Amino acid sequence: MEQIIILSLLVIPMIYRYCFWLYVIQLKEYRWDRLIEYFRTLQWKKAIMNIWFYIEVPLLIVTLVTFFNDKAAWILFYIVSAYLLVRNIHIIIKFIRWKVMFPKLTGRMMLVSSLTFWFLAVAFSIILATVYNFIYPFIFILFTFPYIFIIAINSLLLPVVNIKKKKIVKEACKIWNSITKPIKVWITWSYGKTTVKEFLCHMLEWDDVNLLKTPEFVNSELWVASLVKNKLKNTYDYFICEMWAYKIWEIDTMWRIVDHTDGFLTAIWNQHLWLFGWIENTKKAKLEIWNSVAKNKGHLYVNWDDKNIRTVVFPEWAKVVKYSVTEEDAHAKSNIKTITSEWTKFEFVYKWKSYDFETNLIWDHNILNLTGILAFCMDHWVSESKLRKNMMDLEMPKHTLVLKNTTYKWKKILIVDDSHNLSEASLFSGIRFLKYFKWEKVAIVDDILELWKDAEDVHYKVGKFTAKRVDKVMYVWQNYRTSYVAGLIAANFDQENIITSVDEINDKSVVLLEWRWTEKYLDILS
Repeated sequence: MEQIIILSLLVIPMIYRYCFWLYVIQLKEYRWDRLIEYFRTLQWKKAIMNIWFYIEVPLLIVTLVTFFNDKAAWILFYIVSAYLLVRNIHIIIKFIRWKVMFPKLTGRMMLVSSLTFWFLAVAFSIILATVYNFIYPFIFILFTFPYIFIIAINSLLLPVVNIKKKKIVKEACKIWNSITKPIKVWITWSYGKTTVKEFLCHMLEWDDVNLLKTPEFVNSELWVASLVKNKLKNTYDYFICEMWAYKIWEIDTMWRIVDHTDGFLTAIWNQHLWLFGWIENTKKAKLEIWNSVAKNKGHLYVNWDDKNIRTVVFPEWAKVVKYSVTEEDAHAKSNIKTITSEWTKFEFVYKWKSYDFETNLIWDHNILNLTGILAFCMDHWVSESKLRKNMMDLEMPKHTLVLKNTTYKWKKILIVDDSHNLSEASLFSGIRFLKYFKWEKVAIVDDILELWKDAEDVHYKVGKFTAKRVDKVMYVWQNYRTSYVAGLIAANFDQENIITSVDEINDKSVVLLEWRWTEKYLDILS
């Protein structure tokens, strides 16, 4: 009976605790370099050393001490049962308040989860059958150090995963060499690649065009190789591929899978600086996109408004198309004439010709993205009439400056969901976007991670920038809160307007959700 009670009370807490760490390792793409950066943050320390840690460690010591005393077994049962009951109640409350994170169900996640489950099941079976009293300290070991088990199992799987990955990549390369028809476009970034990909695909979508693209936010080597292997055929006219890299050599490796004809370089920024070491390494990695473009005699479309791209010296023979909304020496230039809350009119100048366009998109950075896309489309003989038609029904990618009207506790709120933009520059753009609305402006902001030595300075600068453009701020994570608030105060932001709950948001407010942890407020406010 005791076994049944203990195991029943274990189910919810174990699922909750292990799902969180599975979510973390998936978020970091199972990579040691990204996990090491995460270990350096306050977020990591608080994820481990929270109030439950300070309860579980003493209880672990108590159970280990009393384990050697058979007469104390009944005391252990009541102590552990009481603790598990409290944890169940706490977790159920978190479920009700939508404060639970689950990993996405991918093949690799299912494999890690399955091995974790079988490890725990076998361990429990052995303990129950041999040293029953040890089940109590074992429970607290599992609760106190779940990340050790998850990371260990993931590490054991790495050789298997790498063999599988190499096999898929090899098969994809073989298939790729047999594909000749599609025009292959590769988009890489420090930010903005998903938006450019989705806009470009929409502008190219017509009844007589067959197009394949990487879905949503898929951009890793394995995912792209799997897409090439399973779906790419000579029946396609275009293959639009979004790809990312965290090391200097990774793009050079990835273009062997996608030997692209043309490419887009949307930005070079300090995001993931921890992984690259310094900005020059980031530049070097991003510019590896040029290798395949040059070999295939294609065009590289670069965001000339980006200050880091402007420092790059391209060879005179390079087919580089510089697009911009601010720089006069760009090859493709857009001049914004009118922006309203529903549409934008702008002049597009390319190859000594001028065009007046109108789009349903607002926000000046959208016009910047469209500028490079229009240049590409004209270089590939897409008619002006088709461009005009498709430009009037563009949609923002999911969680990137998507507007949603909602009501929260009888208050009218307009949500600007930008929770999947992950860089300092995209946050600046999101804040600027608020100027197009007359309601009270509220920014709900999360940490920007993987900035390494620049992290404190960036959050201070972001705080100063935010202070001048919003009425209220809510900072929802803890790693760089001190630096961010210091920036707000330095810009004379009223500390009373640094809110801690969405209940402090007033009626008729426009609320910007910036960075991933803020995504949950989309559900809370809806």
